[in-house]
Amino acid sequence: MKTTLALLFLSFFSLITSCDTVSSKKNLETSLVIVSDYLTSKDTVLFTAFAKKEKVRIFIRTKTTDQIIGAFRKSEYGTKYDIIMMSSLFDVHRLSKINCLHPITELEDELIETKKFSSSKYNFIGFGIDPFVLRHHKDTISRSKTYSDLKQEDFNTNLTQEELVPMLSALMSRLNKVQSYNWVKQFHERKAFIAKPNQKSPNRPVFLTTYSKGIDTKNKDLFKHYKDIFIPNQRTKGSFYDLKTFAIVKQAEHFTTAKSFIKHYLKEKQNLFLTQKLNVYSVCKNKRTIRLYKVSSDNLIQYYSMIQRIQSKL
Repeated sequence: MKTTLALLFLSFFSLITSCDTVSSKKNLETSLVIVSDYLTSKDTVLFTAFAKKEKVRIFIRTKTTDQIIGAFRKSEYGTKYDIIMMSSLFDVHRLSKINCLHPITELEDELIETKKFSSSKYNFIGFGIDPFVLRHHKDTISRSKTYSDLKQEDFNTNLTQEELVPMLSALMSRLNKVQSYNWVKQFHERKAFIAKPNQKSPNRPVFLTTYSKGIDTKNKDLFKHYKDIFIPNQRTKGSFYDLKTFAIVKQAEHFTTAKSFIKHYLKEKQNLFLTQKLNVYSVCKNKRTIRLYKVSSDNLIQYYSMIQRIQSKL
């Protein structure tokens, strides 16, 4: 009898131990997959504090917007992505159009301070502000002090047509259709796209870029003939800007962890840490040091299609 009881106790103990081991192993293997058009696998160090706190392994998959869209079209809920982090409003808007983003309504309590930079219509949350800035040539005199001045002066830019859309949409929000077409046309005729420092480029008096690209040390040769960053419209209606964004994938496998991740990096201290590392401004009001154009993301996005149609005709 004693032998039987001993065996039963050992069996029960083994079962409990086994369950605890599986449970512990499962907790250690909780993961979060981020897909991004600008982060790489090396950037997981940015999220070390969250990973340790939540006992999560974070993976980053670097994909272009077209590749992300292709993955969703091939396997709608089988991409294994949890969070999407995009470098531009234009690109997260493209993703929202294929209906692959989870509604942000469950995070609205976290967005009171940053509501202007988020969209329940397009299901993204802005966490980093990337203003459009100018760098003036050291040896020439530039007349460009505002964005509107750019249609009157030849300039260089390392921004693609798509990357320019958020800036142009801010301008168009103040113009009618005819004025918008004429403005974009003049703007297009004045610009020269310069992506690499070894390209032969005209000696133009001003360079249009974003804040993040303008201070990136990788671009120092591109700007070696230009002065420090100048942020336009600080004495008027505020600077135009792009956004770094979070979005949760619809049917995300690790949905709860994804929500916790976003909540974590919307807190002031953590948001400031992340945005400084990414060379953008914090969305937290107390940490903003520049004046911004006061139009919501939703209102600006409505002009995107019109801008693309104009660009396609030029």
